[in-house]
Amino acid sequence: MTSDAHRKTVLIVDDDRDIRLFVSGLMKRSGYRALSAQDRQHGLDKARTEQPDCIILNCTMGDEDGMSLYKTLRTQTDLKHIPVVMVSPVSREVIGQHWVLRHGSVAGPEAYVQSPPEAGSIIRVVGELIGQRHTRHPEK
Repeated sequence: MTSDAHRKTVLIVDDDRDIRLFVSGLMKRSGYRALSAQDRQHGLDKARTEQPDCIILNCTMGDEDGMSLYKTLRTQTDLKHIPVVMVSPVSREVIGQHWVLRHGSVAGPEAYVQSPPEAGSIIRVVGELIGQRHTRHPEK
C-alpha cells in the first residue's frame, strides 16, 4: 500500500457516527486516506487544513449545517475546487428544488448519493470524481 502522502484523501462530514465509520472504512479499504468530521465547523476546518481530493457531505445534518457547509465550500476560493458527493435520504430532485429556492446561483454538487449510501455506489462515485479532478488538476 502507498504511504498516506501519496494516497488520495476523502473527507467524510456527517453527524451520524455510524455513517462516518461505515464510509470511512469503505474509503480506507478502497485505498483512500479517510478523514472525518462530525459537524459543519469541523468539516470546514479539515477541508481548509487538509485540502482533500473529495468531500462526502451529509446535506441533512441538523439545522441546515450540511447545506450551509456546501455553500461555504462553493464560495471560498481555497475550497471551491474540491468535488463534493452530497449524501441525503431526500431525493436528488427535492434537494435540487430546495437548493435553488434557498441558495440561488451557487452550483449544485458534482455527485449525489441517496442515503444510506450503498458501498459500491459511493466508492464508484468517489473514484470517478477523484479521477476527473486528477485529470483537471495534475499538480495536486
